[in-house]
Amino acid sequence: KSIAYIKNPKFTDKGISFSSNGKFMALAERKEAKDYIGIYYCGDWKLINYFFSDTYDLADIKWSPDDTVIVAWDTFLEYKLLIFCPLQGLIAKYHPYEYALGIKTVKFCNNGQYLGVGSHDEKVLFFESMW
Repeated sequence: KSIAYIKNPKFTDKGISFSSNGKFMALAERKEAKDYIGIYYCGDWKLINYFFSDTYDLADIKWSPDDTVIVAWDTFLEYKLLIFCPLQGLIAKYHPYEYALGIKTVKFCNNGQYLGVGSHDEKVLFFESMW
């Protein structure tokens, strides 16, 4: 058994997601008033990648079921959806408009091909894996 301590987690109740194979963990982190996403190898809890989230106030993150991407979304006050490659960082961004209520919920289909995004404007958008 081992114990690892990771500094600067953003949340205590969300902002953590594991790859489906259980080998990697994505963690929302807050450092110097900016949000980041850390990717850790679960075998020894070493940081393998770290990137700026490009959000105003990161709301949550979710690993895709096929382990190819990590989705992050901004505060409910800012409609911004970000797609990250665990190794390369940001690969896609959807930010349709400014000054409107943002994302309420994000859900992948079981195989990861589709992503449903529910928003505070009472709409649901479906993305086919554009990444």
